[in-house]
This record gives sequence, C-alpha cells and structure tokens, in this order.
Amino acid sequence: MLVVGAIVLGFSLLAGVLLVVRTPSTGDTAAKTGGDGSPVASAATTAVIDTDKGGDKPTDKPVSTPKDKDKGKDPGTPAAPLKKLVRLKLATEPPGADITVDGKPLDGRTPFEVELDTSQNHLVAFTLDGYAPRRVTIPSDAAKDVSVALMQAGPPGTLNVLSPYPVDVMLGDGVLARAQSSPSMSLPAGRHTLRIVAPSVFLRMSPTVEVRAGEAVAVQVPALGQLSVQASPDNCEVFVDGESIGYLPIRKKPVASGRHTVVFKWPDGARDEKMVEVAPATPAYVTGER
Repeated sequence: MLVVGAIVLGFSLLAGVLLVVRTPSTGDTAAKTGGDGSPVASAATTAVIDTDKGGDKPTDKPVSTPKDKDKGKDPGTPAAPLKKLVRLKLATEPPGADITVDGKPLDGRTPFEVELDTSQNHLVAFTLDGYAPRRVTIPSDAAKDVSVALMQAGPPGTLNVLSPYPVDVMLGDGVLARAQSSPSMSLPAGRHTLRIVAPSVFLRMSPTVEVRAGEAVAVQVPALGQLSVQASPDNCEVFVDGESIGYLPIRKKPVASGRHTVVFKWPDGARDEKMVEVAPATPAYVTGER
C-alpha cells in the first residue's frame, strides 16, 4: 500500500511541474493581444523613441518614411514662371483714345496707367474717332511708358484687286473678300499688308499697299499658267506647294504663274522634289524620278 501510494504521489508531482512550465504568463499574453483578445503588432515596428523629451520609452508616434514625406507632391510639375509686374503709362496726342491690350479693352482712356506682366510681349491698340488707329508692341523685359501721336483720318481709300479668277482677300484677322474675281473694297488711309490667296491655283501672296484718302489703289494678282506632270515610275502621288493634286496622269492643270515646288512620293517611301517656273498662259512640264 505504501509503495503504491508513493508511486501515485510521484506521478501527481510530475504532472504539476509540466503544467506550470507550459502555461504562458499573464504579462506575455497581454503584450501579444489587445483588450479584446485580438493580436497587435510588436512595439519594435510601431513605436519610435521620443529623444526630444529625454526619455527612452516607446511612444505612439508612427515611424515616418521618405515615401510618406513625399506623398502628395508631384515632382514632375514644373514651377510656374515668375511674373514681372510693371506699372506703365499709356498716352496719346490728342488724349481720350480707347485702349485695348492683347485684344482686351481697358476700362479707361488715355492717359491711363496699367499694370503689365513684362515677362511677355503685349500688343497695345489705340482708337479715337476722327483719327487713324495705332498699334504698338511692348516687348518683354524692355517695358517703358508708351506715348504715340494719332494722325487725323481722312475719307477712306479704295483697294481694287485685279484677278481673273476668284481670290480671298484678308487684312489681319478680317476677311475683306471671299472667293471673288476682281473684288473692290474700302480701306482706311494708310499702309496695309494684305493676304491674297486662291488655294485651287496655289496662289499665296502678301502685298503691302499704301492707301490714300479718297484715292484708289490696285493690286494685280499673277495670271494663270498650266502645269503638266509625269514621273518614272508613274505610280506616285504629286504635291504642289505642299498640297496633294492626286496621281498621274496630270496634264495642263491651271496654276498661278510663278515658282512652285513639286514633290513626288512613291508607295515605297521614295521621294523626289523639283522646282518649276510657270509662265502666264504657257504650259510648264516637270518630271519626277525615283
């Protein structure tokens, strides 16, 4: 009986020792779980040392990284150019002229002060009833006060464009005539640079005319010639002054007299370029070769 009791007591003591060794401490469990039993990250990955306060205990501040600091920035966005604002005086003789700057009217008349960004050019226009309009360019980084004398405007003059075929006539951004043969129009006295075009016959010209009050001035456009084109091999597209005129054969095509550039382009990428002088009422011939 005594021997059996000693054996049972020995097993009981051994089981108790093993149970104590395998059971985790309360402190370890609390460190690895939250109040609700959910796992939390270790202090080594979620805390920094608050050295500013002299302590060595972990704080609740998150660890910042270069990626976090740069978040929200766009390194590819260029810096906006710096404006150079300068206050300028705009004046006319006589005074009282309306002013526009870069096409926008100002709320005032000459003399007038305006603040402009001199990092770019500006176009200033003055208009006054009874006087010819004036336009002045203020260059960038060379801004200074502007003072101009306005010339009295007399009656308008007449511009006659002599053309046996329809042309478009433009002055600045305005259209004076559209697809008209020999158009006539009124223009203020003064010097004007026109644009006269006829795309169908490859006409582009920019004559400058001096219009006198009450008088007429004429501009003659080139007469028509003819252009015949051939090529070897003949499976190419043909361009005149950058505009396609199709594929061969091309014979006696009406073209404004003068110098023109003829380009031949083959399907394999080969290209040939020729200059041709077209005379009035005379056929011109040009041949392209690959």
